[in-house]
Amino acid sequence: MYISDISHPDVDVADLFVREVDVGTEWRTFSNETNNKDSSRVGAAENPLLQGGDLSTMNAIDPTSAQQLDEFGTPMYRDRRTVNSADRALINAFREIRQMADRLNLPEMVSERKNTLFKQVNDTKSLKGRSNDAVCSACMYIACRQEGVPRTFKEICAVSKVSKKEIGRVFKLILKALETNVDLITTEDFMVSVAIVLYKSHHGEMGLTPYEACIGPDQPAQST
Repeated sequence: MYISDISHPDVDVADLFVREVDVGTEWRTFSNETNNKDSSRVGAAENPLLQGGDLSTMNAIDPTSAQQLDEFGTPMYRDRRTVNSADRALINAFREIRQMADRLNLPEMVSERKNTLFKQVNDTKSLKGRSNDAVCSACMYIACRQEGVPRTFKEICAVSKVSKKEIGRVFKLILKALETNVDLITTEDFMVSVAIVLYKSHHGEMGLTPYEACIGPDQPAQST
């Protein structure tokens, strides 16, 4: 059996004598009308970082019971989901990761990288005893640097529940556990984020660009 991820169409299965399985978002049509092709989403895409714990089934409740109707008279549905303890911990961590990324206005690629880092750290079981908040924060710091949008320990600390000192300590432990490293950063790496902050907080109403917000609106642009 061949599992196909439509978000990464880099494998041609035309010549493979296998059965193709799409693990993307599931859509179905529930209308009785044969010509109605208006599909409804019934399941999210499979998360490869989980062990199947993200799979669920929506079961309709008896609509004849008034207690099973919402305030608009629409039948309610129950999400039947079986999640093991390992996946439950990952799901909670991924939710925290998403919230932190949203507060920092980070792109989706950073969250994906951080999820992968957290899963790798979790699999090594080398940071047992450390809080998930500390590991999530340290993974966020590493992901930002690896994806070219670095944030300071102070910025990460501001959106987490962990001290800057603890984030730095766990950061070093993760690098050791995963046998990896990150590139050195300089003040120039933070110029884009600083410019955006200045642009939004002080000059947004003036219609200035982030570059103008840093050097001033009357300064000529430097030629490259």
